[in-house]
Amino acid sequence: MNETTAESVSRFLRWAESRIADEVESNEKFEAKAGTRDIVIKYDGLALCKTSTADRAKVVKDIEEMKSCGEVISKCVKQFNISASTYYSWKRSLAI
Repeated sequence: MNETTAESVSRFLRWAESRIADEVESNEKFEAKAGTRDIVIKYDGLALCKTSTADRAKVVKDIEEMKSCGEVISKCVKQFNISASTYYSWKRSLAI
């Protein structure tokens, strides 16, 4: 069965309407359970935009020191609440 463009659009709109209704219901359940509409996102990492160059350099140097003592990179970066890719990015940008 070949579907016409109008039928395809109509099917999509029904799907979208159902999806939006499900999302609204989910949000209302969250609001009722949490008592608020606000979602609080907790982030303990060092935010790139809020971290000074000096702080980044200190973190990179501290991780380098830990690595020289035989610590693996995954444990080092975890202590500073950053990802390995952030560490390597900071190291590259600071040319350390």
